[in-house]
Amino acid sequence: MSEITSDRARGRSRRRTRPRTPQEPKPESAYFYKVESGKTNSAKATSGAAHSAASPFELITTASALERFCQTLLDAPPARRVVAVDCEFLRERSYYPQCCLIQLANGQHNAIVDTLALPSSQLEPIKHVLTDNTVLKVFHAARQDLEIFQHEFGALPSPMVDTQIGAMLCGLGEQISLAKLVSEFTECTLDKADQFTDWSQRPLEEGQLRYAADDVVLLLSAYKGLAAKIAEKPLWVRQVWDEETQNLCRAILTPREFSVPPRLAGNRRRRWAYLRLAEAREAFAQRHNLARR
Repeated sequence: MSEITSDRARGRSRRRTRPRTPQEPKPESAYFYKVESGKTNSAKATSGAAHSAASPFELITTASALERFCQTLLDAPPARRVVAVDCEFLRERSYYPQCCLIQLANGQHNAIVDTLALPSSQLEPIKHVLTDNTVLKVFHAARQDLEIFQHEFGALPSPMVDTQIGAMLCGLGEQISLAKLVSEFTECTLDKADQFTDWSQRPLEEGQLRYAADDVVLLLSAYKGLAAKIAEKPLWVRQVWDEETQNLCRAILTPREFSVPPRLAGNRRRRWAYLRLAEAREAFAQRHNLARR
C-alpha cells in the first residue's frame, strides 16, 4: 500500500467457490500445523467458514468490549490459539504511524478495534494477547505493524511469524502482497477497492470495515496453507522462517544507522559532521513526531 495506509495490497473478500468443510488441522507447535500425508492439500488452505466473505466480525469501541474479546482469544482451545493481526494506519505527516484500527482474528472470533475511540491506556488487553507466549500471532509484511506496537505498548508480539517471509522461503517472491498470498493458498481473492482509505475518518462505512476484517480472516486461512507447505520442506526451512522473523523484531529495536555519501567518504571531518547532523535530525523528528521527509 501507499505510505498513507499500509505497505501491503489488501481488499474485501469475494465469494468462495466450491465450498469445502474438511477437518481443521491441529497445531503441531506454536508455529506450524501438522499435516498428515495424503490428507491435506498444501496449495489451498481449507478452514471452512474462514473463507466466507460473510465471516462475522465485531467492531470494538469500548474498553469493556475489548477486554472481553481479548480474554476470549486467550481462553480459546489449542486449535484456535493462532491469531492473525493487522493494523490500519496513517504515516504521511508523522514519524510514528498513527494507528487507526487493529484487527484480530482466530477464525471463530474476529474483531476490529477502533483505536481512535479508545485512549492508549485502555488498549492494554491487546498487549496481553500480543505477548502471551501460548498464542501465535500471524502477520503479513509486519515491519510497520511492529513499529506501532513497540511505540504504543513498548513491546513486540511474541511468538509471531511473518507470512511474507514464509512465502519467500517457498519461492513465491521476496515481497509477495497479501492479495497474492491469499490467492495462492485459498480460493478467495482480495479486492483493492478500499486500498487507499483514510482510516482516520469517522464513521467508517460498512464496506471499509469488511475490507479491514477480511485482511485478518483471510490471512489466517492463507497462513494455514503456507504452514502446511513449509511443513513438507526440510526442518531448516522452518528454522529460517523463525530466525528471519526474530531478525525483523531485532531490527525494530535497533537504532537507525546512517550511511555516508560516497563523495564524503574520504573526508574524515565532513563524514563526522554529516553523521552528527543526520543523527540530530532523526532525534528531532522522533521528539516532535515529524515525518522524516
